[in-house]
Amino acid sequence: MRRLDKVGLRLKRSKCIFMAPEVKFLERKIAANRMRPTDVKTEAIKKAPRPQNVTVLRSFLGLLNYFGNFLPKLSTVLEPLHKLLRKGDDWVWSELQDGTFEKAKNLLCSHKLLILYDPCV
Repeated sequence: MRRLDKVGLRLKRSKCIFMAPEVKFLERKIAANRMRPTDVKTEAIKKAPRPQNVTVLRSFLGLLNYFGNFLPKLSTVLEPLHKLLRKGDDWVWSELQDGTFEKAKNLLCSHKLLILYDPCV
């Protein structure tokens, strides 16, 4: 509080949460030693239907990319889906894309998701 006062920042008490073990901010749960997506977003991804066209696929990939910092090697995993977005290529959804789609959904919903992904590790 002294630091805030020292630099001239003020807080509105009704908007502050003090001594909470976890807070929600920008669709993320933030705790002392970890940050993870909220349950609402993970459920939305888990229940996402298989894309039937490029527009729906882009929407799904955008939602996943919002949480990309939690998912190691996301672009490598999603490559078969990104191929469907290339101009001039026909939309052909095969078992490869179906498996990639399910794998992508399970990545964000897995129990291994505890801390921010560190590409240096």
